[in-house]
Parts: sequence; structure tokens; C-alpha cells
Amino acid sequence: MTSDLLEEKIFTIVNHLNYGISFITNLDEKKSLVVFNLLAARKARAATAYQATIEYTKIGLVLLGDNAWKEYYDICLELHDLAAEVAWLLGDLALMNVWINNVIENTKNPLDQIRAYFVKIQSLASQNKLQEAISTGLLILKNFGVTFPENPTPD
Repeated sequence: MTSDLLEEKIFTIVNHLNYGISFITNLDEKKSLVVFNLLAARKARAATAYQATIEYTKIGLVLLGDNAWKEYYDICLELHDLAAEVAWLLGDLALMNVWINNVIENTKNPLDQIRAYFVKIQSLASQNKLQEAISTGLLILKNFGVTFPENPTPD
């Protein structure tokens, strides 16, 4: 199957495969289905089908299993970041925070946390919690060794 055809039919393919998820026992097949769910989630996000995006990310993470962060770090991070962003866009701040906290607790370095913190800062700003948004931004900058004084002077 060509990549163009896969992209065109991704929702149909993934939805059919997801229906038979309980019959997939081979690890390579599970990982392939995770990748398909990620592709579908990206396409759903681009089409502003946010609820579908959440569902595809959840299925992908279930397929990865309990050791997802250890065994499939990169794809697990991408699924979490995507889910956090879309949860925010849906206005589900509790779910957004769950995804963000998972990223913060499980990432290997601060660079991998940037996208999650960016979503959190956007969420706080959209709720007019500007001081908390600034504090969050300063926290992530501090993780990179950049500090600003709490009470800056005009200089």
C-alpha cells in the first residue's frame, strides 16, 4: 500500500483494525496499529476532529501497555503531547492536566517537556491566569538554566 493511499484511507483502516484489537497478540502488529492510530490522530487533529483525536491517542497508549514510557518513549511522548493539546482545545482541562502531568513525570529531559508546558501555558493564558502562566514559563526556563529576577529592575 502506498503512503498516499494509506493517508487517504487511514480512518477506515484504523477503525476496522481497532474493532479487532482484542485479537491482536503479536507485538509487531500491535506496534504497527499504534503507529496507525498515531497517523489517524494527527490527521484527525488537522481536520479539527478533536474527539476522534483523543480516541485514537487513547487506543494507541492502551496498545503500548504499562511499560510504554520505557519501551516506546518517542511514540508515547507524541501521543501524550497530542492528547494534551486536543484535550485543551476541547476544554477538558482536567484531562489535559492528566496528559501533561504524565509527560512531566515520565520524560527523560526538560526538552521533551516543552510541548506539554506550551499547552499548559496557553491554557492558563486563555483562562486569564496570567501570573500562573508566567510562573509556569519561568519554571521551564529555569530547567534550562535561564533565570529571571522575581522583581526586575528597570535596568
